[in-house]
Amino acid sequence: MRLGEWEAEVETRIATLRAQRNGEGQPLTRVNAIALAGRWYSWYVAQYENDPGPAKVWRELSDLFVWNVIGAEAPDSYEEDPRSDPHWDWAKEPEVREAVRPRVAEQARVATFLASEGIALNATAYALFLDAVSDNLLPAFSVLEKRANGD
Repeated sequence: MRLGEWEAEVETRIATLRAQRNGEGQPLTRVNAIALAGRWYSWYVAQYENDPGPAKVWRELSDLFVWNVIGAEAPDSYEEDPRSDPHWDWAKEPEVREAVRPRVAEQARVATFLASEGIALNATAYALFLDAVSDNLLPAFSVLEKRANGD
């Protein structure tokens, strides 16, 4: 019984990944992408609920994401005067979003999440979803760092 369930789950994940790779996935509205990113957030945080590990790991992941992923895409105008955009509004620009999506996908383990949910997204929906996950990744790192510190 368990072997059959496991086999079915693996086959579903493989089929989902193939469909996504071939562009055969489902579309999403922006609102649906945000809702799916909320489910991703719950899934991601729940994986470390019982053992978040050292807080230092989550702080380092946050710093890496901010400075090496998003910060690497900062425009020259920001580099010249960081006070000109204290909220990093430039980070939401389409070209920045596109540039950071592969790293967001990797750090957030979105392929694993989508496969576990049995969801295949078309290219546009995948981009919307990754952008929504990107907005939730630092909060996820932050909550896990707090939990690792005993909060």
